[in-house]
Parts: sequence; C-alpha cells; structure tokens
Amino acid sequence: MAKQNNFPTGQLNEVPAEFVKGTVSSLRQLYDKGKPETDMELESRIDEYFQFCENSSIRPGVESLAVALSTTRTTLWNWEHGVGCSDRRQELISKAKAFITAFLEQMMLSNKIYPGSGCFFLKNWAGYKDSVSVEPVENNNIYPTSSREEIAARHAGYIGAAEPEKPEF
Repeated sequence: MAKQNNFPTGQLNEVPAEFVKGTVSSLRQLYDKGKPETDMELESRIDEYFQFCENSSIRPGVESLAVALSTTRTTLWNWEHGVGCSDRRQELISKAKAFITAFLEQMMLSNKIYPGSGCFFLKNWAGYKDSVSVEPVENNNIYPTSSREEIAARHAGYIGAAEPEKPEF
C-alpha cells in the first residue's frame, strides 16, 4: 500500500487525468468567450455561465465566473461594491455572487462538501465572518441577590455537618 501524501499539493497528483481534461476543456470554453463590454452583454454572459455550469462538470464559483467574464476576482469585488461601474452592473454581479453563495449553502446543507471547506468558501467568497457579540441583559436574574441569612437557611443542613472522608490515592 502506497503512503498517502498529506501535503496540500500532494492531492494535485491524485486528481484523475479524465477530470483534469474535462475541467480544463470546460474552463477553456468559458475563457475563450472574451470580455463583455456592455451591461446587456454582461447579463447575457452571466446567464450563459450558469447555463454552462448546469450542462457541464463546472460548479458555480467566483473564479470561474471571473474567467467567464474575462476579468479578475478583484474586478468582480469592485463591481459588486459599485466601484467603476454602473448601478446595473453592480446589481448583476451582486445577484450572480448571491447565486454562487446559495449554491455553496445548499452544498453544505446537503452534506456534499465538508463544513470546514464550506465555511472557508463562504468567508472568502461571500464575506461571512466569525464573530461573537456580547449584549447587556437587563433584569438579569441569573445571580439573584440573597442575604447572608437566606443563604445560611438554604444550606442549614450542611452547616456543622461532619466533613466527608477524603479518598486515598
């Protein structure tokens, strides 16, 4: 039995050649489409992209969306935040990325991907964050105030009782 390579790059050597060929071929089809110039062309290209994902082995993702639009993740981020684009372009990219996020969510909820990987994707692609919020609670009766006498009355059975034997080790 061959020893398993636990380095992240070691897994690249284990990817079947058929998968590599099919994936590269599919990505090449997206890559060859060129950059859409108008918002109408962008809308059409995004629709083609999701149709392509539905018909091929490519799963929707931010990088493959960028490849289909002949742009970068950074440009998609800028467009999503309204930087250097029209309101319509911002809306189109926001909706496309929301679709990808919904796909990831369904993959996680259906146990199709490891939750840790899904959390990584959601943090990096959808801006999710781990955070803890501490809110003050009014009228918090978790620690009720009791007088000395009330506490003594509650524990009266233990007052003056013999100390239990200590165990020997």
